[in-house]
Amino acid sequence: MARLAIIGGGFMGGALAEGLIDSGWSASHLIVVDKLAERRRSLEEHLGVPTTADVAKATSDAESVLFAVKPQDLGPLLEWLRAGFDSQSGWDPQRLVISICAGVKTSTFEDALGDVPVIRAMPNTPAAIGQAATAIASGRPPRRP
Repeated sequence: MARLAIIGGGFMGGALAEGLIDSGWSASHLIVVDKLAERRRSLEEHLGVPTTADVAKATSDAESVLFAVKPQDLGPLLEWLRAGFDSQSGWDPQRLVISICAGVKTSTFEDALGDVPVIRAMPNTPAAIGQAATAIASGRPPRRP
């Protein structure tokens, strides 16, 4: 089981994966989703991290999911993932959703994915060299039965 699924293997998603590995995470504890086969190959070769184009596969058993996609790509992605995050379909409400999507509120994820804990983090560009400052904000507390 992956500890973290990173959806979006572009500049920031790749930099965060690299930073986690450099700080001691095992590459096998990550899975990176990217729609571009060339980018997946690059991440596999450079970081040794598993990759896939299948968002459902990557998120189905990950402990946490980090969204690192462009805001304009998020809406269709969230709509497609909604069933997998529904607690009736087995999504553990203890799993954490993390967003580094610029300008996207935590409520966007909460409204789309249901009762899941959401954290919004905004790392700056020096994350690519492990020198970032990151602002972090939590969403609403998940409702418990």
